Parts: sequence; structure tokens; C-alpha cells
Amino acid sequence: MSRVAVAVLAELAISPRTVNHARELGAEAVLVGCCTKPFETPPGVRVRAISSGKRAGEKRSRAFFAVYSAARMTAASLGLLRALAGEKPRAILMQNPPGIPALLAGWAAARICGARFVIDWHNYGFSLLWPRLGRNSLLARFAEWFEGWAGSLADAHFCVSEKMREDLLTRFGIEASVLYDRPVRYREQRPAGARRVVVAPSGWGADEDTGMLLDAIGATEPGAMELHLTGDGPSRALFDPRIQEMRAAGFDIRTGRLPEAEYWGLIERADLGVSMHVSSSGLDLAMKVVDLYSARVPVCAFDYGGSLPEQVTSGLFRTAAELGEMLRAAELPPPPGWTETWSDVWRRVARPVLG
Repeated sequence: MSRVAVAVLAELAISPRTVNHARELGAEAVLVGCCTKPFETPPGVRVRAISSGKRAGEKRSRAFFAVYSAARMTAASLGLLRALAGEKPRAILMQNPPGIPALLAGWAAARICGARFVIDWHNYGFSLLWPRLGRNSLLARFAEWFEGWAGSLADAHFCVSEKMREDLLTRFGIEASVLYDRPVRYREQRPAGARRVVVAPSGWGADEDTGMLLDAIGATEPGAMELHLTGDGPSRALFDPRIQEMRAAGFDIRTGRLPEAEYWGLIERADLGVSMHVSSSGLDLAMKVVDLYSARVPVCAFDYGGSLPEQVTSGLFRTAAELGEMLRAAELPPPPGWTETWSDVWRRVARPVLG
């Protein structure tokens, strides 16, 4: 039996903050999540795989999406409940989103085991439904109510930004401690080559404006830079034809998910990072920016307002033209002067809560 179950009803490979929690706990932790994609398991941590089922197709109707997604997440949450209850931990730390009905499954497992239930708020699940279902749809409004009600059942809360802390308090009456993402460790950047190496870590999802990035690249000189669009996700295939056309025109664009060692090697030799993250709630922060800052790489970020100034204070853009100018600029925005690592912040904020 493990002392703390760190859980997410999503792919662990794209949940670095959750994996980092387990890394700090080491042998105390069991990591519970989906494992269909490879990721680096922290030393000493046991992994218990669960399934979240197959997503509804992007071209399906709203009605089909709502019914299918509800059934899929209910079945997945029951699997999560069984896995957590079977581990019999003393504490359960669960990522939100997804929260419907996963938060209820986490709470039920905690009550069965007599465990402490802690939620780590990365964003709101209901805000992720807005682009697909509409902000005022019945399901989105129900999701907001459910997330607040189920969230209020937890014994303690973390969140990713001060703006989210304030919103949780005013929206749901939930008091959370801010646990900022910080680099796991700082790395020395290698000397840059003659061509600028630009890295845009991507989940290829609805919360990233890849089209704007390609517009900005198209406004630069072909061959002037080496652009890496890392990662994988649902919208990658949609952009493949356009990327192929740009490659034929002389633009050096490289895509694909990289093994852990290759990814960090790329980050270390990057001259510039680009974040196209568009927060659905305006309250979450981009985890991949932290990776770039760990190698002291400057970052240009889409300015969605909200909590973003808590992470990025220079190099902000709102249009493809503004980003294009930054990509061509001789001087790049400096990275922040962070001195604390994730371990430093985690020991101060999370360790006292998890015991």
C-alpha cells in the first residue's frame, strides 16, 4: 500500500505537474492515470494504469458529444474509484480537470479508505466545455455547479495561480494554496548555433492557436530559423497539409513527440520558446513555459491576460504580426530570474498538507 495516491483521469504523459507531485513523494506515492503514451516514471514511484476510453470525434454533433462524453467519463470514473479504493492510501491528491464525475470518485474513494482528499486545480473543466458547447449551455452551467459542489467536499486545495485562488474563493467559497509550477531543476543552455532554434511545445489542442504561430512563421524569411512543434494531439493532422506546404516553400518546421532525453536536449539548445496557450478560464498557466525557463530560454507568449503576468512579463503578443516581429528581432525577451525549484516550492506548500 502507498501512503499517497496521486491521480488524474488523463494521460500521465501530458500531466507533468501531477507526475512532479509523485516525484517529490517518491516511494510514498502511487501514480494513478492513463498510460497509453510513454513518459518518464519518477524513481521509486509505482504506477497504476486506468483507462479513460476513446474520445468523441471532433466532427460529432453537440448532442452526441454531450451524451457520449458523459457515459465515457462515468465509466472511467468508476474505474478510477476502484483503483484508488484498492490502493487504500492515507491521502489522495487529484488533478482537476477533468472533474466530472472524477472529483466525486476521488472523494468517495477517500471516504472508503478514511483518507485525506486534496484537489490540485489546474483549470476549470466547465470552461473547457465552452468552445464546444457554448458558455451558457445547460451542460456547461451544470458542469460549473458540479465542479464547485464536488470541489467543496475536499479537505484541502492547491491551485496554479493567484488569480485562480481568488476566483475559487469568490466563485465557490473554496480556499486554496497557490503552488506555482517551477523548474524541476535548472539547466545550462548550450551555445546557440548560427540559425535561431525556436521551440513551441504543444499539446495540439483547442487551447492553443497553432494557426497564428504558422502565420507568424510564414511572415519570416524561409530557412532563417529551425522551428520545432513538439508533442502530439487531436489537431495535429488538421495542420499537416499546411505544414507540408510551408516546408516545400523552404521553412524548416519539425513536428512530432520526442523521447524525454531528446526533448530536454532540444530545450537546452533552444534560442527562443513560443507559447500559444490560450487559457479557457484565464486562470491557468502553461506548464511547458516552465520547461523552457528551466534552461534559461526566453519565451514569447500569447497574451490571454488573466493569470499570465504571474508567469510571463515580457515577450507578450496578441497577433501573428506581433509574434512575427519578435521572431525576427535581434534581441529576445529575458527569462525571469526565478531561483526556487519545484522541490523548494513543493516542500513549502504541499508537504505540510500531505503529511
